[in-house]
Amino acid sequence: MSNKNTDGRGVFEWKMTKNLTFFQIILAFLLPSIIAFFGFRLVLPSLVSNGYPKVLMWGIVAIIMLFVLVAIGILLNKYDAKKLKISLKERLCINKISGKQWLICFGIMIIGLMLSMTVKPVVEPITRIPGFSIPDYMPFWLNPTIDVVNTDVNILSPGYPLKGNYILLILMAFALLLNILAEEIYFRAWLLPKMQCLVNGVGF
Repeated sequence: MSNKNTDGRGVFEWKMTKNLTFFQIILAFLLPSIIAFFGFRLVLPSLVSNGYPKVLMWGIVAIIMLFVLVAIGILLNKYDAKKLKISLKERLCINKISGKQWLICFGIMIIGLMLSMTVKPVVEPITRIPGFSIPDYMPFWLNPTIDVVNTDVNILSPGYPLKGNYILLILMAFALLLNILAEEIYFRAWLLPKMQCLVNGVGF
């Protein structure tokens, strides 16, 4: 049963949803991992080896994979919402964010960027370790060993122009949007409330 707010609508509270077992949580994380492995380890290298530009193919493959994960997340949340007799919006935990919360979010982002800059010197040595190297079929922006500023654009993207390429820009923007939606809909909205037995994932 769902709780009701003052206007009679259903309200989702985390305690209302059934917790997943440890094995089910493993499977929940394994699903997107399998999708990513299939796309980035099988499909993408095959496309690049057949002569398709890696910067373009990465975006297309990423969009397809993320779209699938977003769709799965929506279906899972919709199923939960139906069982709890609340709307999909309420199950997705979509609430207005206050100005203070926005400031906290931006603060965390800035701290994250600063921390990423401090660990940058150790990234390149790590990429030399077997199993941690960046495959050649991955685009240049995923390879921290490449100095983008001082590298010729023809080396960054051989045979595929980057300057004035608005199609690629739109593609990357769409991939980024789907990445955010996948994170929010699948992991935060659906999975996180079902991990209360593990301190909302901290224990995991």
